[in-house]
Amino acid sequence: MVAKLAKATPIRRGFTCFAVLSVIVRLVTAGSTDFIFSGCAVYRPQPESEGRSGDFSATTLQTLFETLKSRASTGNFSRTSLGPVSGLFQCRGDLWSPSDCRDCVAEATKQVKRRCRAANPPAARIQLQGCYLSYEVAGGGPANRDPSGMVYHRCGPEMPSVNSTRSGFGFGASPGVEAIHMSVNRMVNGFFAGYVSTGNGSVMVAAQCEGDMAGDKCKGCVSSAAESLKSSCGSASVSGEMYFEKCYVTYNLNGYTDGSPSSSGEPFLNVTSKSVAILIGFLFGCIMVSVVVLYFMSLSKKDPFVQKY
Repeated sequence: MVAKLAKATPIRRGFTCFAVLSVIVRLVTAGSTDFIFSGCAVYRPQPESEGRSGDFSATTLQTLFETLKSRASTGNFSRTSLGPVSGLFQCRGDLWSPSDCRDCVAEATKQVKRRCRAANPPAARIQLQGCYLSYEVAGGGPANRDPSGMVYHRCGPEMPSVNSTRSGFGFGASPGVEAIHMSVNRMVNGFFAGYVSTGNGSVMVAAQCEGDMAGDKCKGCVSSAAESLKSSCGSASVSGEMYFEKCYVTYNLNGYTDGSPSSSGEPFLNVTSKSVAILIGFLFGCIMVSVVVLYFMSLSKKDPFVQKY
């Protein structure tokens, strides 16, 4: 029996490594469901519109949500309609897996009930760190949309003057906006997240366009969002976020993340997570070594219990 327990040790080590790996992966992606903002319509569609109140029910909305969640398992963007209701979701391009995208979208559907006062608002948008979801009943959208397309923004604190030269940043420029403009040509499939080196230092940038927006329209949206961010937050903010209807941009100045409103600008596998990535690699190696050791042990020794039975 002792021999059998000893031979099982590599297997146990492999399972232990796998269990720890699973926990770490979940911790790294846990921030994807962090709440950022919500927008909810507070009135019913007009009676003469196609989407009359009688045409819209909780069942219709729930069916739409289930459809979007299902599609989130196979892609990071989808738009669909169900009767008078149209909706869409989009996940960030750096989520680890389709299941992470689906989990984020599922959380967004729950946030509609938590954040909106109306039981079934005729239009809503939920923005989480890793995804956003929006829907609208025909004729039930917000009464006053910002003509620029701005949905939401927030700015981090200003750099303290005593530390104005830290990481190479000064008050005379807007390094965050500069970095966003530099990132435009580095976007792949309408998404970019990473550090951008500017003349004023290193800046963490994230930018994404709605899934069916591409090319010059995407670049134009990101550039406009960057300029709006500059107008709203100035040049001394250590972080900023600007969300348009069709795109968003965020930045964090390297060395100034403490006290910023959100870490939403950081990719889910970011510089802070490099040590996590190394550990994950080590754990994979641990599993492989355990498997190899177990294999050679089976070749070099014969188990008397296996021979007997």
